[in-house]
Amino acid sequence: MLICYVIYRLTVHNIIMNQRARLYVAMSKGDSDAVAKIVEDGVVLNYANKADLPLVYCVRNKDYKSLQLLLSHGAETDTLAASDALVLAVRKSDLIALRLLLKYGVSPLKSDRFGIIPSEQANETKNGEIIALLKIGK
Repeated sequence: MLICYVIYRLTVHNIIMNQRARLYVAMSKGDSDAVAKIVEDGVVLNYANKADLPLVYCVRNKDYKSLQLLLSHGAETDTLAASDALVLAVRKSDLIALRLLLKYGVSPLKSDRFGIIPSEQANETKNGEIIALLKIGK
């Protein structure tokens, strides 16, 4: 029975990782149609692993179409990955990504995996528009 369970878990893990690999390839090519198809086919958006996380990837690469697709199709917004993406958007002064993340409920009060709070990062950038957006997003 244990062997069957282990095989099942490995199979599920491989399927999820294959879906995620397809998602990253589509995002890296800027193919928003393929990203939409993969997301609509049910890729697991919130599977925890040590690889780069989809929301962070989108912010890092200014892939706003994919970011919107992921958020609108259930990417969790109350996670460290979402906070990482928000802090990165603040650090890069990326107002488009920042607005999208806040719109879908990423908390400006929650720290990222390194303990950085978005408002503290905003104060370092001295960008008044970002500071104001984070205050409104509270």
